[in-house]
Amino acid sequence: MTPARDLQRHIVVNEVFMTACCLFVLDSHRSEMQMNYLLADDAAPHRLGNVSGKYVKRAGGYAHVHENGSAETLDELPEGVSSNDVVVDELDVSATPLQDRLRAIARSLRSGPGQDADAEELAEAIDAILEACRPDNGEQWFEQIRQWARSEVFDADGPGDARDMTERAHRLLDRLGQLAHDLQGKVLGDGKTIGGVLAIRALMLARAAGAQNADDEMDALIESLLYVTVGGPARIEDIAGGLCARMVRHGEGNAARAAADGLKAEGDTLIDKARDGDMLTFYASLYPAAAYELATVYVGRAAAAASGSPGEQKTWRALAQNAEERAVRIATSLGFAVMNLDGTWITRHQLWLRQVREEEGGDAARLEAQDLVDKLFYPRAWMPVLLGEAQPIPLSEALPPDDRSQRP
Repeated sequence: MTPARDLQRHIVVNEVFMTACCLFVLDSHRSEMQMNYLLADDAAPHRLGNVSGKYVKRAGGYAHVHENGSAETLDELPEGVSSNDVVVDELDVSATPLQDRLRAIARSLRSGPGQDADAEELAEAIDAILEACRPDNGEQWFEQIRQWARSEVFDADGPGDARDMTERAHRLLDRLGQLAHDLQGKVLGDGKTIGGVLAIRALMLARAAGAQNADDEMDALIESLLYVTVGGPARIEDIAGGLCARMVRHGEGNAARAAADGLKAEGDTLIDKARDGDMLTFYASLYPAAAYELATVYVGRAAAAASGSPGEQKTWRALAQNAEERAVRIATSLGFAVMNLDGTWITRHQLWLRQVREEEGGDAARLEAQDLVDKLFYPRAWMPVLLGEAQPIPLSEALPPDDRSQRP
């Protein structure tokens, strides 16, 4: 393969992976809605008038638009917001621009002249990503987990004593960890589903860690697995919340807190890693962070509802709110990253910051750029680019031809 063609292939791989991450960071339906709004705003920036500082009512909630153009998603209006500060956006959001882009890339890979095995492999990866957009994808993965629990723990051959059952349960938990890793690596499950898997695994491990002896550890693991396995049809995140609530009601709040803290720490670490990364592949760490933050949300909300202590409820709610805010900011960042594949959004931010610098001075522009980086979880390397002090890294440098790490 020629260097030019090899570089072109990496450009395509980068776009596929980034688009897929954006599609699945929370769930595909929500991501498609968000992209519809971003595309509409990009095509007609003033279609709603001046919305800076306003709350834009959209399908599924509100977007609070900040002066710098960034926005945060809210389910409900905060108390005290005047109707004068609300703008209703009645845009039709039934289109699927992210999936459509992936389909177009797959067609191009298969129809271009002289396509090779790598092109077909990437096209097949896209097919799998699109298949995972089906509405019941999360439910099907949950049913698979239940089948594993039945066959590998409850129905497996063996002595069935405490040691044997405990080892079976831990092997299943290892498998859940691998499942979450695989779903993220191949982008075949949404953040809500993966977050549910991570939450269940963390809660069960925390219960096991708090056991006083081998029999207690077995009881904790098997009881939890029975709850996960026997229940009726449900989303896995609902089961994770129910498992956490049972733990809190049974006096295992400390174990639930240990699980939540571990999940939150992992998500925050991945966010920091992404923000310390390069300007083109930071999303590879940012995308999986959302699932850990969502797992924390499930645990925090359930624990708050189950706790009988007002102080504990407040603490749990604060943890859940912080994690949810971070998950939404990750989704917003990935949406802008896809929009910025052609440099559109970074140019827009540069022009705005140039105006701030001309009107208010360099320090004000730097503060606004820092605020933008923090709100959108941009990599910190974007700071000098936003301020016009440096140029973006060329793709040929960011994705060397022998680096296959960004393949979906």
